[in-house]
Amino acid sequence: MLLVASAACTSLTPSADCSSSACPDGQTCDATTQLCVLDLSPQITVLSPKPDAAVKDPALEVRGTVATWSDSTLVGMSYQLVDAGTAGGIPVDGGLFALTIPLPALDGEDVQLVLVARDSQDRERRVAVPFRVDDMAPRPRFAPGDGERGADVQLTIDFGEAVTGTGTPAMLLPDGATGAYDSAHRRYVFIGLSHDTGYQVSVDGGVVVDAFGNSNEPGTARFWTAARPAQTGTIGGLDSVLSFDAASDEDGVVTLAIETGSKVVWGWFDPANGTFSQLTLLDVAAPPLMALRTTTAFQADGGAPLRVAAVLQRDATERLDVRTGTAFSTPSAAYAIPAGPSCAEPAASFGTVGLVSSTGTYSRGPYSLTVGFVPDRLAIRSDQFWEVVATDGQHRLLRAWFRAACGSAAAQEIRVEPPVRTDLADDPRFSLALSRADRSLLVFDTRTGTRLESCRSCEAGADAGVCPPAVERAAAGGLTVASRHDGARVIGARRNASNLLELLERDLASDCDSPWTVLAIAPDSSPAIAWQPAMFGRKPGLVYSTTNDVRVYVP
Repeated sequence: MLLVASAACTSLTPSADCSSSACPDGQTCDATTQLCVLDLSPQITVLSPKPDAAVKDPALEVRGTVATWSDSTLVGMSYQLVDAGTAGGIPVDGGLFALTIPLPALDGEDVQLVLVARDSQDRERRVAVPFRVDDMAPRPRFAPGDGERGADVQLTIDFGEAVTGTGTPAMLLPDGATGAYDSAHRRYVFIGLSHDTGYQVSVDGGVVVDAFGNSNEPGTARFWTAARPAQTGTIGGLDSVLSFDAASDEDGVVTLAIETGSKVVWGWFDPANGTFSQLTLLDVAAPPLMALRTTTAFQADGGAPLRVAAVLQRDATERLDVRTGTAFSTPSAAYAIPAGPSCAEPAASFGTVGLVSSTGTYSRGPYSLTVGFVPDRLAIRSDQFWEVVATDGQHRLLRAWFRAACGSAAAQEIRVEPPVRTDLADDPRFSLALSRADRSLLVFDTRTGTRLESCRSCEAGADAGVCPPAVERAAAGGLTVASRHDGARVIGARRNASNLLELLERDLASDCDSPWTVLAIAPDSSPAIAWQPAMFGRKPGLVYSTTNDVRVYVP
């Protein structure tokens, strides 16, 4: 036991003022006198772990001694692992303590062991021992991740901590990209990947180690890079331009249908090089058309994407053309859904499209569901979710969405919502976008000439049977919208007060009241007659028409 202290607890150095400086070891600051006095709290000596120790075992061995002064006895002792979420009591036997504390899985974390002893005089002593825990092997994390599409032409392999070992820890196929570690030696980055290409990356186990000697785990990923963005420019040689429509798939491959005085020019921006390429010419029986619509998607079965696009000419006689890969067809249907078979359509063949009949019935192979109307606009989030809109002779807004639930008991449904409003224009000029969040954005014209944007969240509340009311507000400048295929954001285009086109972006992650942000203003765009935003690879851009050409702006 420690020696008995004098009852008065007199200051060892009466002149030591602790109001502005710390007391020496073995002393404490008296709260009343602000003088350094002898510290009579329990004395703790930690033998293990040592300060700043490196721990890579799944448990921490704690050993040491504790003693009290003769005027008191030990009441209890406890520990806490700060930043590790662990705490508990410590058994003491004859002034000795020893225990094993299980450690949570920590990867290079700074942790502090705090020991607390309290005596019968209600005096308390705290001792902190900092150390570092790493009981986890470095695990490679890939960005883009496994299965990701429309990815950037850069690959980052993040080990989560600094590592050493082989100069090139990963194999990337096809090859041709160059790689290097970052300055912290935590991430290995490949640059110079090709656009519109499927890649396989693999990291073998044990090729690198962390500072504690833990060898890395193995890892693999397969991903596909996005299309090469188009360059700002003009599609000329079209004679006159009566209308156009554009659509972009999840890889950022943009398909265009351009109505001229006699033909529909069907083309796309080649995903490998970003240049515009004419795919085919479609005859127009009696121009101008009532409406021209194009939709596009990719289908993937684990290999390279199969590009699927459709062009619909609406007139006295309607015509639907579909391009699957490099093959063209003219199915007998009123509308085409180019997305691939859902997880609930296992008997449907890869490369097929969903067809909607003139009576509003959706079918693909042996599967059939009721839409209830012929769509005017379509937005695709994935093979498992898409949404369609239209109007009817009563000027009502018609909406329906398709959802597939994957798993052991896969199922799918088309939710047809009750018609709303009675004031849509004869041609509402629908524009529809789906974010990756639980929200969609629709823009349309009313009969009074007002253009509205309508944002709503329905997927989360669908099982309850009622969709929340849409949030509506005025849409200035002839706003049009498109899906960004990236998080909760959507993109838009409108004419500003200077008569130029603005490229916009809006984040729908939290609610439907978020503002538009101007990304860029297209120079020399005042002659524009019609416009649409589109994703060119990973870049948002604009497509707009004048009286005799179609122009592209990709900032």
